[in-house]
Amino acid sequence: MAKNVLLLVDYGVNNSIHIGMFKIQLKEAGWQEGLVEGAFEKTLDLPDSVIEKTVQEEVDSAANLAAFKKTCCELFITEDELKFSWDWNTP
Repeated sequence: MAKNVLLLVDYGVNNSIHIGMFKIQLKEAGWQEGLVEGAFEKTLDLPDSVIEKTVQEEVDSAANLAAFKKTCCELFITEDELKFSWDWNTP
């Protein structure tokens, strides 16, 4: 069963050129940019035991090709569609 994967990336000390190259590499690997800066989404039809390693390899490859100095990532996996909602007008 396909899983929805959310990747959150802290760009750290990397400059805008490296960040842009990183985004291009992730896009070529099938990732879509999320609603907030540093968020990426992808659907993977892999077992849980393989998802983390696969994502880590894709991120490591993108970071290497973009000449990233250092970054921190968080990975969230769900079987349900990722949905976020809030009401700004709540008293």
